[in-house]
Amino acid sequence: MDTVYLLRHFLATLAFRTQHAVRGAPENYPEFKAGKNVWTPLRILNHMTEIVITTNEVYRGRDASKLELLPWDDVIDKFHAGLRELDNTLLEADPPGANRILQLFQGPWLDMMTHVGQLMTLRRLAGSPVETEPYYRSSIRVGQVGPDQPLETA
Repeated sequence: MDTVYLLRHFLATLAFRTQHAVRGAPENYPEFKAGKNVWTPLRILNHMTEIVITTNEVYRGRDASKLELLPWDDVIDKFHAGLRELDNTLLEADPPGANRILQLFQGPWLDMMTHVGQLMTLRRLAGSPVETEPYYRSSIRVGQVGPDQPLETA
């Protein structure tokens, strides 16, 4: 298995898990406040979107700019569009070196996966827990990074 394939699989996994956390959420979920100074799900997803877009811009050697906060449905679309662009970058650009791969994982990518866990916790706290899934049997496919994730397990 080559490195680019593994990186793209991680992006597909991130898309899958994010959709698992947000799909079917109640109307009040995006603005749910768990406590003082705790980010809302809307703020978390906006932050994740900014990370995806910034990672792609930096990878392509461009300057990243601060994104404006988007409403829930818009940020879900923007997040997946950003994943799609980053997935395409991995296909088109030179394969990343070992140092770049480590930087991606120790910084932005594991940060985003941590935020997925926060979204799941906030769903539970908001009274709408997500069913537990055996993720190792999930239908995750490289290149499938859009919001249309098949959330059933294989």
